[in-house]
Amino acid sequence: MAHWKKMKITKCTYDGPDSEGNIQYDMEASLENASDYDIELIKTSCFIIDEDGILIDGSFDDELDVNIDSKVTESIYIQPPWSLLEQIDTDLTKLKATVNAISFRREPYELGMVDVPQDNKTISVLDKSLDVCGAVKVFGASLNRSKPNDDGEVGLVMKVGVRNLTSDYIERISVKVVVIDQEKVHIEEDTNYVSLAPNSSTLISVDLYDITEDILRKCQIKLSMSTYVPVGSNSAEAIIEKE
Repeated sequence: MAHWKKMKITKCTYDGPDSEGNIQYDMEASLENASDYDIELIKTSCFIIDEDGILIDGSFDDELDVNIDSKVTESIYIQPPWSLLEQIDTDLTKLKATVNAISFRREPYELGMVDVPQDNKTISVLDKSLDVCGAVKVFGASLNRSKPNDDGEVGLVMKVGVRNLTSDYIERISVKVVVIDQEKVHIEEDTNYVSLAPNSSTLISVDLYDITEDILRKCQIKLSMSTYVPVGSNSAEAIIEKE
């Protein structure tokens, strides 16, 4: 996994303490995407450390959905923690922030079309099993619908079975469901995603609610999937200044 050519913390300040002793941080960083891929997901961690490099507070696994083109530099917001003054046994002017960021590119795949079931007593299926780039096995999909409620609205549940065929952790696999009528008009859509441990399997469920039963007649579901592959990582550090 390559590194970004440059990551720089461009804003790193704190405000407070307020009347309750809370300290709030405000941080931004610039990232240069030196890879040959567009970046669509970034995960960050932010540690507040004292002058000896010891952790005071921190945040982690914060996700940013972005769109950073290849060879482009953009600014991102860093999600910092908040601290209580009484828990910080050091001079505030000597605090530092160390930030780590991992970028991911998205690989999209069209899985196919599934008919909407005629009623709640039947299911529709995507009756094909496929391997995606030798990394993810898809065990087809099933779609069911609920009974209509008093307002004539129904819900749809799409279930997709996937298995990680590799010894690598997959940060995100997302499934997108789009309801399309016979004129190819998008009626409704939703997305759900999971992380997948090495050599493990899981079920991804996407639920759609409160769709008018009359609208669903002769509709189909367009089913697609995306995997997010790590591209680069880097870290940066900066002194936290009074705002």
